[in-house]
Amino acid sequence: MILIMIGHCHLLADYHGANGQLLHYNYWKILYSFHVCAFLILPFVYGSKPLAGPKDILSKLKTDAIRMYVPYIWFFLLCMATNWAMTHHANIPDALKAFILGANQKLWNESINAQFLWFMPTMVVVLLLRNIFFNCSRVLQIALIVLAFFIAVPFDSFSHTVRRWTPLAIMNGVFFLWPAVVARWFLQKKAIANQPVLWTVAFAILVVFHYVDLTQGNVVFHYIRRALIAAVFFMMVYSYRKWLVKSKLLMLIGKYSFQIYLIHLFVYGILAKVMPHGQQLGRIDIGIIQLVLTIIISTAISIAIMKIPLVKKYVFPRG
Repeated sequence: MILIMIGHCHLLADYHGANGQLLHYNYWKILYSFHVCAFLILPFVYGSKPLAGPKDILSKLKTDAIRMYVPYIWFFLLCMATNWAMTHHANIPDALKAFILGANQKLWNESINAQFLWFMPTMVVVLLLRNIFFNCSRVLQIALIVLAFFIAVPFDSFSHTVRRWTPLAIMNGVFFLWPAVVARWFLQKKAIANQPVLWTVAFAILVVFHYVDLTQGNVVFHYIRRALIAAVFFMMVYSYRKWLVKSKLLMLIGKYSFQIYLIHLFVYGILAKVMPHGQQLGRIDIGIIQLVLTIIISTAISIAIMKIPLVKKYVFPRG
């Protein structure tokens, strides 16, 4: 969650910059290759309980859809209202298109400046894939992996067209099946799963490869590399878990990570406007202060709102 907030802080990771020039682009490219993906890997690692059949899978889909789409609707409306208040312009048709598509970040940005909303419909697809994957035969599992690979590889190469224009973020969810399955496979290898040095070195090597981009545009190797870096990052964090769980702050952020994810961009936006030099690119010092304040304020707000019964029931229902 902290890495996601770093990626969203314009003073620390702005890749558009003034006059459209690229700033910190390689840093941004590396960060976004694994940090959000770790969240989408989690369902494949935890909570893969056996289900009785298609009826149970559909029941779980209903529960997961309620848990994700209810806050999705609320924050969609909030972003529309915020964007209108700031710009006095409402591009409702494009906003509705973005809502239905789910993962078209370009459309989200151009309509209501809310790219972060893609995560929720994508998570519903990932959870559905998880429930299907762990409740079918080995043959069907292999078929699903192969199918996902051949769907996701070309869709990744045309990410601004097909993948972004598939309704309900379906293909965006399929894209994350491979990293999740790879991480699950690594986790089952007990001899290496708890080796922090191994995973740290492996992650560092993959980051270098990702930075240099030796694949020279080869779509297949590009996708495999992205799947590996996400899975290895997850394993690196997992291997350090016995030390990480000792941090009360990290555990608190983890407990309220979903709420923090949805709130922190609003906090960033306010801080950027009220702080001196809050929008001045190149001010890394101000960016660090914004990051610390955003972590503290977003966590405090998340804890506070989750103590309100009406918010828990109608904004963040359990399904």
